[in-house]
Amino acid sequence: MKRKPAYWLCTTAWCTTFLVLPLLVPIHTRAGSANTAPPEKDLIKTYGLNFKRPPSNIIVADTVINGKVVGPDGAPLSNASVSVKGTSIGTTTNTQGEFVLSLPAGNGTGTLLVTSVGFADFEMKLDGRTQYIMKLTSQSKDLGEVVVVGYGTQRRANITGAVSSIKGDDIITTRNENVQNMITGKIPGVRVTQRTSEPGSFNNNFDIRAMGSPLVVIDGIPRTMDDFQRIDPNDIENLSVLKDASAAIYGVRAANGVVLVTTKRGANNRLELNYSGSYGWQIPSGLPATLNAEQYMTLRNEQAMHNVNGASPIFTDADFEAYRNGTKKSTDWYPLVFANSAAQTMHNLSASGGNDKTSYYIGLGYQFQNSFFKSNDLTYEKYNVRSNITTKLADRLTLDLNLSGITDQQDRPYQDSWWIVRSFWRQGPQIPAYANDDPTKPYHGLIEGDNPISFMNADLTGWKKYNKKFFTSSASLKYDVPGVPGLSLKGLFSYDYFVSSADLFQKEYVQYRYDEASQTYPTFTRQSPNRIRREAYFKTQTLTQASINYDKKAGRHSVQALLLGEAQKRKGDNFFAQRDMVLPLPYVFAGIAEGQQATMNAGADGLYETTNMALVGKLNYNFSSKYLAEFLFRYDGSSKFAPGSQWGFFPAATAGWRISEEEFFKNTAALDFISNFKIRGSYGKTGDDGASSYQFISGYNYPTATDRRNFTGGYVFDGSFNASADNKGIPNPNITWFTAVSSDVGVDIELWNGKLGLTADYFSRRRDGLLAQRAGGIPTVVGAALPQENINGDRTYGWDMEISHRNRLGDFSYNARAIFSLARIKRLYVERGAIGSSWSNWVNNQNNRLQGVHRGLQGDGQFTSWEDIYNSPYYIGRGTVVGDYRFEDWNGDGEVNGLDEHPIHYNQAPWMNFSFNFDASYKGFDLNFLLQGSGMGSLIYGEQLRIPLWGSGESGAMEQFMDRWHPVDPKADPYSQGTQWVPGRFAYTGVTPPETSSFNVEDLTYLRLKSIELGYTVPASILKRVKLKNFRVFANAYNLVTFSKVKNVDPEHPADTFGYLYPLNKSVSVGLNIKL
Repeated sequence: MKRKPAYWLCTTAWCTTFLVLPLLVPIHTRAGSANTAPPEKDLIKTYGLNFKRPPSNIIVADTVINGKVVGPDGAPLSNASVSVKGTSIGTTTNTQGEFVLSLPAGNGTGTLLVTSVGFADFEMKLDGRTQYIMKLTSQSKDLGEVVVVGYGTQRRANITGAVSSIKGDDIITTRNENVQNMITGKIPGVRVTQRTSEPGSFNNNFDIRAMGSPLVVIDGIPRTMDDFQRIDPNDIENLSVLKDASAAIYGVRAANGVVLVTTKRGANNRLELNYSGSYGWQIPSGLPATLNAEQYMTLRNEQAMHNVNGASPIFTDADFEAYRNGTKKSTDWYPLVFANSAAQTMHNLSASGGNDKTSYYIGLGYQFQNSFFKSNDLTYEKYNVRSNITTKLADRLTLDLNLSGITDQQDRPYQDSWWIVRSFWRQGPQIPAYANDDPTKPYHGLIEGDNPISFMNADLTGWKKYNKKFFTSSASLKYDVPGVPGLSLKGLFSYDYFVSSADLFQKEYVQYRYDEASQTYPTFTRQSPNRIRREAYFKTQTLTQASINYDKKAGRHSVQALLLGEAQKRKGDNFFAQRDMVLPLPYVFAGIAEGQQATMNAGADGLYETTNMALVGKLNYNFSSKYLAEFLFRYDGSSKFAPGSQWGFFPAATAGWRISEEEFFKNTAALDFISNFKIRGSYGKTGDDGASSYQFISGYNYPTATDRRNFTGGYVFDGSFNASADNKGIPNPNITWFTAVSSDVGVDIELWNGKLGLTADYFSRRRDGLLAQRAGGIPTVVGAALPQENINGDRTYGWDMEISHRNRLGDFSYNARAIFSLARIKRLYVERGAIGSSWSNWVNNQNNRLQGVHRGLQGDGQFTSWEDIYNSPYYIGRGTVVGDYRFEDWNGDGEVNGLDEHPIHYNQAPWMNFSFNFDASYKGFDLNFLLQGSGMGSLIYGEQLRIPLWGSGESGAMEQFMDRWHPVDPKADPYSQGTQWVPGRFAYTGVTPPETSSFNVEDLTYLRLKSIELGYTVPASILKRVKLKNFRVFANAYNLVTFSKVKNVDPEHPADTFGYLYPLNKSVSVGLNIKL
């Protein structure tokens, strides 16, 4: 499949709004610019400046000031940031704490702003002097940081809920195609498991405190996980996570927590351009090696001889010699299927600026990712554009206009990537890739005819092209009410549109074998007939808000209040059509009536129309930043449920006490090292309306579900196919959302002005009314299934914590953070059938039990000799040989069977997550690395990773199975007591441990170097000569090193697909950042 040129996103009229509207914003210009400079005498009168008059232009002379920045002890502070507030003019201090600033005309009366890690921000008015000395005081900067919370912002010091945040600059220190992977290990309680790195798949498990997929809110608007995964990380200003009852303000979709994303905005300064770009190389992580021909024949012989009734080797010495002397060739499938590396590149260009009336931010992004497949037919390409504009329409009236667009395309062969990987693993080294070594004739494989080289070739077998377009928009008006300080009114409207199209072309193709006797190539036709399929999905979302806000500070009392009304409507539609083709052309007109279908996906994610309405209230109070409280509620309605069950009330309360602000605390000298000590707690109720819509209405499903070939159920009448319908099920008028009650107790401590910090939380969430069907069912003659009901329940609980340390030693500054999270889920009630025996009840009853604990046989080593076998305390089979697996007789009944299975392992979703993030800077150099890992999880192998030579007799095997017990003499009888054995990890070929036994379960605890980045910033003194504000080069690596007990595959790679998913990647990239 040949790659087509990329088409730019801006092909529609709305693109004009993105790119043209910001250009209408007034931009500061230097005096002397064409058509903008006032007469010279007016400049002199206005600003009192001196001028040099060249022959034709007026040029305002710059003013140069210098100074020194020192700490509380008078020692110079290096790398302190010195800028003119509200402008882009700035620099950093040298090793002696000195700085030099050149002030363009008109800036001589501004304010100098000095910032440095571990010190309070310092401001000083420019008063005409040319020299300034500024002394900073120690303070924890984090306490004054403004954090985005539900429907507003708060100072970090006053937050009473479990809210964590991260800045955009800290996100992009990890370079990846998916924002979820970039925040892995950086936020307490946030759990991300990357299932695959397939270009364009975005296949992750992402949750908060193991509670499920969270609600994502971008710039105040609830949006989809697809929007979040595809957002350009360079556009993100900050990201906050609501982990407890503070999420209740978002009501029926906030039971699993909320992720709040705030994108960048402009500022009151001159036009600033930023470019960030990188180019990288990916290699597979955890792709196991396969056998060569001699190894394959060795295991096949062992498998044959592992027969208690006697057997002979399949392959003779002559067969082995043929491969050794080159008469036959062993096929190494890896270099034929996988490239040594795959390219990826990411670029972002942004412009921002404004004046006292209007500010703007424009961001453009591009990303391309190739795959490991050597055909280069699996690729992903994405374009992003964003425009955020804020303008004062009048003295008290402000308009915010936010627009964004994303278009992406995934091109891939017709066969899915996991099936290609599966085929690669199954190919034996004795199977040639090409018939008679002719690269134009792919060999018709011995295993179901499969050949991964054919599968990955889109020109040969066809393709699948998936294109998605996202458009999101919002406009809001804020009016500050005169006469009532702090009172404002706000109205907002948002419109989002999504369209997805898919072009699937199944192409008939031919594979070959070679008949040496006749020297001919018999052909084998595959994927007949040709088939074309087109799909389209359309989704829209509108959101309308009207709110009253009040923010008042009176003495030591501060009050913030919000009352908001909201209505949101979501709508989805789709269709697809397919037909068989006469000619191998990817166009519908070339088809015939046979195999023709035209229908739609009527499922919950395909065809829907829902409405949510809500009344939201919030009240924040703090007394002297000492006693803190927040009360909030959401009265939510959902059209998914029947009248009488549509509305729910979700209240919450949080409170905090900053003990460090008490006078007795401040006056105790022994406690001076404690800068902040706050205890806080929260309690509240949230809900979830994730049930399928309108289950209270009877109806039919049309068409019925598709089969594995994408055909719907139906019948042929008079030669024409007619799709069938089936009963939707018995309606339930009482179904409604489930509820979740959350509680959290936490503590925030900072010592020595933020040099050492601790945040810790214990949390619990109880859910009731989870949807399930009643056990037992009803007779099939009824023709309908029982409806879902709100009957199940569970509880999630655990704790997370973060320990931080930062310091500055001369020119060297550093910041370190360690994060730890533990979450467990206990099922409180699970609907089940009648209880049988006590043993059956013990095995199958899930009530009041921890989720993710699984049963299996516990291993007890391996039989190391025939004496060991004969002395076994329990019965063993006749086929047992030295090296076979031995198990515990757990119940002591003298047998090993299913009654000995007991809890021995977890599921793959880890209960425990931990990370360590470190960043440092020295003069122009900066370093950041992230160690990330997890524990209390298990990986259960299946198929190829569990059984050597799994499948047909021609199947290959993983090289790992060569580490096995086997006779010193490969021809020796394994049942002879005189046979000498070589020990190994696995048993003698031909025996496999039970899937859930400890022999087949790996502890997936791992620690990996998730990312590391080294950068260098060119000194400002050099950049000034070339008119640049910043120039930085960097090198970055992702998933570079992993330490784990898991062998051969990546510990994050999922076991539920037998390990066949496209592998995870390691990557190395280089790039640069430029600001001008």
